[in-house]
Amino acid sequence: MTSDAPGWRDTAVLLFVLLNLTVIGGDVAIAHAGNHYRAPAEWWPVEATFIFFAAAIGIVAPWAIRGVQPLGRTGRVILRTVFVLAIALGVYGLAAHFLSQSARGTQVRRYIFSAPIIAPLAYAGLGILGLAFLDLPHRVQRRRFYWLCATLGLAGNAVLVLQDHAQSGFFTAPELFAVGAAAVPVPVAALTAFRSEARREQLLGANVAVALLSVLTGMLGVFFHVHALLRDFGTAFTRWTDGAPPLAPGLLTDLGLFVLLLVWKERGERRDRVSLAPGRGSEAKE
Repeated sequence: MTSDAPGWRDTAVLLFVLLNLTVIGGDVAIAHAGNHYRAPAEWWPVEATFIFFAAAIGIVAPWAIRGVQPLGRTGRVILRTVFVLAIALGVYGLAAHFLSQSARGTQVRRYIFSAPIIAPLAYAGLGILGLAFLDLPHRVQRRRFYWLCATLGLAGNAVLVLQDHAQSGFFTAPELFAVGAAAVPVPVAALTAFRSEARREQLLGANVAVALLSVLTGMLGVFFHVHALLRDFGTAFTRWTDGAPPLAPGLLTDLGLFVLLLVWKERGERRDRVSLAPGRGSEAKE
């Protein structure tokens, strides 16, 4: 394996992608159940979940267990097909959500009270992240691109949190706090993505802080959403499909964990470079 080939730390990014492609299906299934799957295409993300899960179990897990040997031609073709499928699913979902805006009134009102337009782009973002793992030849390029994807994911999630809580008019203080907590990591990750390799280390500590804030806020959000659902009127089914989306705050936790993964990867690779630098081996012996 060359020094620029994907290493075992890159494997964690690939596992993150496939795990998320699988888990998102549960959130989408609940969201589309609220619409009673009126359009056959609403089943597509749910059905695609089984393909993503099969790729994770059948290709990536054995590959990681074997010690991260170079992926074979067949494995790369299958993974590339899976990631292209995810991108196509995200782009189609974006168009479908945009064309299905049903709320009346001003453009802002239609945006707030219709299906979340940019939510399907989560599939596209994960697909692009997976292709970066397969196709970007240099480690420096992959690192920068991973941070860029984290920035775009955090920015998109901040918009979704704003839209979701705007539907209730920011009725409670925790809703405003969630909007702020979702927005704070965006500029920190963006600065990290565009900093030079030498200066990026200065921002890793700040990324850890905002990532932990995201993780904690997302976990509290899941608790508050589920607590609200249990107190709502109606059947158990309508409470989960028509009330506050129970799994949606978990996306903030998920993105926070991704940032922590990138910090861990960055620091680990930096330690590797230092240990392999000329003269370090003799210094260690002395």
